[in-house]
Amino acid sequence: MKISYNWLQEYFDEKLPAPEHVGAMITMHSFEVDSLETVGTDTVFDFKILPDRAHDCMSHYGIAAEIGMLFDLYPKELAIDAKTTKDFSSHNLVTVTLDDESRCRRATKRVIKNIKVGESPLWLKERLAAIGQRSINNVVDIANFVMFETGQPVHTFDFDKVAGDTKHITIRAAKPGETLKALDGKDYTLDETMLVIADEKEALDIAGIKGGMASGIDEKTTTVMLSVCSFEPTMIRKTRTKLGLKTDASDRFEKGLSPDLVKTALLRLSFLLQRVAGGELSEDFVDVYPQPVEMRHIILSLEYVNSLLGITLSEEGIEGMFRKLGFGTEKIDHSIYRVAVPTNRLDMNLPCDVAEEIIRIMGYDRLTPIDNPHFAENSITNTLFLETTAARKKLLNEGYSEICTSSFSAKGEVEVLASASNKKYLRANLTDGLKESIALNQTNLALLGVDTVKVFEIGAVFTKDGEALHVAYGDKKKVTEVAFETFMKDVDVSAIDTSTSMLSRTSRFKPWSLYPFIVRDIALWVPEQVQSDEIKTVLEENATELLVQEPRLFDEFSKDGKKSYAFRLVFQSFERTLTDDEVNKIMEGITGEIKKHPDWTIR
Repeated sequence: MKISYNWLQEYFDEKLPAPEHVGAMITMHSFEVDSLETVGTDTVFDFKILPDRAHDCMSHYGIAAEIGMLFDLYPKELAIDAKTTKDFSSHNLVTVTLDDESRCRRATKRVIKNIKVGESPLWLKERLAAIGQRSINNVVDIANFVMFETGQPVHTFDFDKVAGDTKHITIRAAKPGETLKALDGKDYTLDETMLVIADEKEALDIAGIKGGMASGIDEKTTTVMLSVCSFEPTMIRKTRTKLGLKTDASDRFEKGLSPDLVKTALLRLSFLLQRVAGGELSEDFVDVYPQPVEMRHIILSLEYVNSLLGITLSEEGIEGMFRKLGFGTEKIDHSIYRVAVPTNRLDMNLPCDVAEEIIRIMGYDRLTPIDNPHFAENSITNTLFLETTAARKKLLNEGYSEICTSSFSAKGEVEVLASASNKKYLRANLTDGLKESIALNQTNLALLGVDTVKVFEIGAVFTKDGEALHVAYGDKKKVTEVAFETFMKDVDVSAIDTSTSMLSRTSRFKPWSLYPFIVRDIALWVPEQVQSDEIKTVLEENATELLVQEPRLFDEFSKDGKKSYAFRLVFQSFERTLTDDEVNKIMEGITGEIKKHPDWTIR
């Protein structure tokens, strides 16, 4: 998430430390800083905020609170005291009904009239531009500003575009096949698993994700209905996945937000909107909050915290940490505390959570290193592991590659109680899986760079007599499967070196492409003295980065004082499906380079 340093500074009377120092402290205590970027006279952080802290830190004010804890500074409270108009009531203009209280936990609406939609002031444009947001108009910009400031998504509706004199707003499930043209200009087809904010006539908004075009703010708007709601995270995630519509709002809702944040965001939105657009603000707001969040309390002792962390905090020290964290506390006995957790800290549920928060702020360097565990000098050998290692090494040395197939099968002797597929049996043999794997890999011989597929597996099979360990190995001609004990009669276990790993420390995983490959063969006559490596070098230098493995020599012979070499080239992209035209152009380049050698002839 992008965070503006200049924006953060507005929350403090004191001068903040240099951006580099702020970034270093947050990296050490909170979350990783991916980058620092200079934008005009500002510095912009890109914080990697993980989901467990998204509820309180995916916002400028949340980061300001974090900085306050780390540097013993105190961010100013957000200004929310807007001027209201007497006898102008939102309750007389708007009603709100929640059809599903489990998916919409809180909904607020407020009306402001006689506003002037226009260009945003310079300060607002600069704040949004620093974090990569385009200015639209003062009303929309302030709504975006409040979301990036508080972490709570908000929305604004053109009041006059909502149906009815009194606006009867319902937050309901979408109707199957219901469509909505969103503010991005696209039409979305909805279903009953999704929520919409609707008037008496139609859906106005894909709840928690995107507003609709029908009620959007434009230069003719004079009355605005402010809307701030709290939605169930799983529903938001499923909706945006189905629609392929990820937004800044959905990103915050799907990670979880406290419904208590709704009121703060609404009051802040009211204050700032009146500041940039003028207007008369209703003296009240509609607030449907069926199950208010209760403050959680956690009981823990000083002894527990010190024991868990291996530190020696005093009562004065731990009470100071509670104050710094914003946790209300009550001492209920000697060194035992009842801690009141702020409702926006969804990650604080157990005594260990509080203890971890304490050491995070203090610094993990305060933890005392422990000695390495002591192991018995006479270690116990795991005989089965040693034997399977010996069997594996024997088969690898014989040119087989190890595979691991599914333990479930479409046929067998032991049926499972429930299955999510047609494979409702435990496998009775390894052979079926090996044959399937061999058949699948035959089509990839060129990409694998081999002439034949040779595979093996060591694994359990299940029959009515019980579970047994088998070994199976083979190729497309024949697969052999025997009991593990039978296979081990021809294996010398004593030859296995148990002191080192069979996997080289220099081994690295190389990802494969998900896109199809294209094979081209090229054969040529060259003088007898020309070696294959010389031709391979020419091919590699001209085959471009789309050549996914070195040219493979698959045929050579001599005739009439000349030698013929045939190479196989495999092309593949990690980004797209290649076309024949692309590969043909590469081959034309290779052919042109070969023709530069007068005594080389393409067959």
